[in-house]
Amino acid sequence: MRRLPWAVWPAAFGLAFGVWAWPQVAWQFGPAPTVMVARRTPGLANLPTLTRRVADPAVVQALYADIETLPPFPRGTISCPIDFGVEWVLRFYRGSEPLLTADLQAGGCGAATLEPGGGPPRWTMTGSGPSLWRDLGRALNLSPRALRGVP
Repeated sequence: MRRLPWAVWPAAFGLAFGVWAWPQVAWQFGPAPTVMVARRTPGLANLPTLTRRVADPAVVQALYADIETLPPFPRGTISCPIDFGVEWVLRFYRGSEPLLTADLQAGGCGAATLEPGGGPPRWTMTGSGPSLWRDLGRALNLSPRALRGVP
């Protein structure tokens, strides 16, 4: 039986690790989305429920990138602005295949949860959060006040 040269072992380990790790991260680096469906639930704000479909791949991929780079929600005690209960549920698809669902708080602390495999809550108030709200407003042709449900 021949032994592998020492220089081959790092490559063999990397291949084995990649085979194990790929299912863990594939949702993040999988195919780019082409369609997004956004649904607003009005909460306490006097707004109608709103559902819109965005099919421009460049716009959808920009929103997807904003969401993927949201920072984790802070630990400990924080003070948050008023929350009128407005939420956005963004569903991303590659063709008809669902890729990601993001549930975003439009007010309050601005928490975001991602499924599948999104891990702990994310925060829409810092990092890529401001660009997410700006890009979402442009994609849906809504003002910042209408987007957040501010009376």
